[in-house]
Amino acid sequence: MKRLCLVAKNIEMAKRLVQHLEHEGVQSSHVHVLGKHVEEITEDEHLRNASIFQTTNILSALKAGLVLSLALIALIFCVFYFSMPQGIHFTTKTILAVIVAGFAFGLWSSSMIGLGVPSKVVDKTKKLVEEGNFIVMADIPKERVQAMKEHLKEAFPEIQYAMPVEEAGSLSDLTQS
Repeated sequence: MKRLCLVAKNIEMAKRLVQHLEHEGVQSSHVHVLGKHVEEITEDEHLRNASIFQTTNILSALKAGLVLSLALIALIFCVFYFSMPQGIHFTTKTILAVIVAGFAFGLWSSSMIGLGVPSKVVDKTKKLVEEGNFIVMADIPKERVQAMKEHLKEAFPEIQYAMPVEEAGSLSDLTQS
């Protein structure tokens, strides 16, 4: 999946873009709108406001947290294994408790960091949003991106992209890699 980031000059254009994307077969759960005035987006039951998954780097941070947690757990076991007196052994419950605690700490700490880091889309479109524009983000299957861009250009000749598709990434890209 690739993320298309389209600029809508007003809420009406955002609605038309979302409806067109859904008419072209994009699932509504794959289309989100980012704007300065959230109440305008949430007033319309057809528009989905961009959530923390679209506006922060939480998923990237969680993936990094899993890796760091694994390293932390391995380090803890090594320290205890080589510093324990002879004859003292880990029980299964102790091992499981350390693994669960290590993963919980790693995921929690990395998610807190990820929540504080805006996504590429938010970073690159900040000025557009502050000017009152809306960013319509749509996750499209890679093989349909070019055709979708052509359909959008036909239906909306004035369409602008907030950023190149390659830079925008996608929620699905993060969960598949």
